[in-house]
Amino acid sequence: LRATPRRRATTTTSAATFTARDVLGMRAVLKHVRVGTADAERLLELARTHLVERRFDTALSVSHEAYTLYVQTVGVMHADVAALLELQAEVHWVRHRSHLTHALATQRRAVAIAERVHGVDHER
Repeated sequence: LRATPRRRATTTTSAATFTARDVLGMRAVLKHVRVGTADAERLLELARTHLVERRFDTALSVSHEAYTLYVQTVGVMHADVAALLELQAEVHWVRHRSHLTHALATQRRAVAIAERVHGVDHER
């Protein structure tokens, strides 16, 4: 809020401190805050660990839990949800090569979310 510079009486309660004529301009202040949940982040890392250890069924199960937590806390359009879907697509691809269509559909969802969150030109 920008107001006209003038001496204001702050001790009286009868008159307003600011009037509509005093306002010169307003500007919104935005803060960038990384919103997330520690439990979902922990589950995402656990799913990645299970994938590296080639425990695909466990990785998929844990990633579904993390997905549910992320959607409940930050919504579907979030960078971590895109990363989680990429992980699920990789699990489907490596574990169930016959489920290629499911893996591709999951990867397309991840790409669509990442493009909406980061923009088309983002390096990811």
